[in-house]
Amino acid sequence: MAPLSEREKVRRITNALEREVEGQLFLNNLEQPVGRIEVDRRGYSSELGSPDVVVWVTIELHIFGALTRLKVPILVEAEEAGYNSAKEDIR
Repeated sequence: MAPLSEREKVRRITNALEREVEGQLFLNNLEQPVGRIEVDRRGYSSELGSPDVVVWVTIELHIFGALTRLKVPILVEAEEAGYNSAKEDIR
């Protein structure tokens, strides 16, 4: 079997993340969502400058009566170099 192209690797990673983690975010024992997980595909070509996929974790909580929002990116790289390569791409 031929090795997968970079584009196919990114497509498979994106599909798996969308299927497994994308959607509303709940805390145990709470029925109201506290945030969202969104998958943002970036690696459409061989261009440098961005990770292949960014998983955005957004959490919204009321703390001392004020709505507090935290949005955290999780960088996903299809290359075997992994996180270090994603950090370089985002720079």
